[in-house]
Amino acid sequence: SETQLRTITDSLPVLIAYIDRTGRYRFNNAAYFTWFGLRPEELVGRTVQEVLGTDLYGRIAAHQERALEGHTVEFEAEMQESGGERTRFIAGSLVPHIGAEGEVEGVFALAMDVTERKEAEAERERLLASERRARGAAERASRLKDEFLATLSHELRTPLNAIVGWSQILLRTQRSPEQIAEGLNVIARNARIQSKLIADLLDLSRITSGKLTMER
Repeated sequence: SETQLRTITDSLPVLIAYIDRTGRYRFNNAAYFTWFGLRPEELVGRTVQEVLGTDLYGRIAAHQERALEGHTVEFEAEMQESGGERTRFIAGSLVPHIGAEGEVEGVFALAMDVTERKEAEAERERLLASERRARGAAERASRLKDEFLATLSHELRTPLNAIVGWSQILLRTQRSPEQIAEGLNVIARNARIQSKLIADLLDLSRITSGKLTMER
């Protein structure tokens, strides 16, 4: 039965351990030994704190105590691979082992490497944040465009109103040479203003399309 149990647990891509009430390992599968780079004689009989280290154990100690009180606990934590080359994320479960007399005799610990899932989630969040920033920038650009067009319409309408108004005055009524000269001056001045605005617009169009040549 023990050989069958060892064969089954060693074939699973899950870290499996049995921890007694004193917090010492009494059983570990092959994945557990491989993860920590230890041989069975180096792991079995040692405490969880000795194997995991003070930092990681401090993050899961409360979960272990709760499991020893008879509660099934699920958690996620960061762990260093053997050699400390890379941080891995694990999803763990602690299941209390209830003896014949109803007392908790130990804890079954199961852990799965979920690093790829966590990295995929982080990448998805990064892409979503980037998309939100891009959408915000597009919305701001759209608002600026609307504000620009509103301002431009006003700026173009002002000289045009003067041109149209004086043209109608000069066409409909008899005016003195002085008034005609004044009207023509107003028309010419506002035509130049409008021409300058249109030239600026053309420059802006060339800037946005990358066709404006600068001469120092």
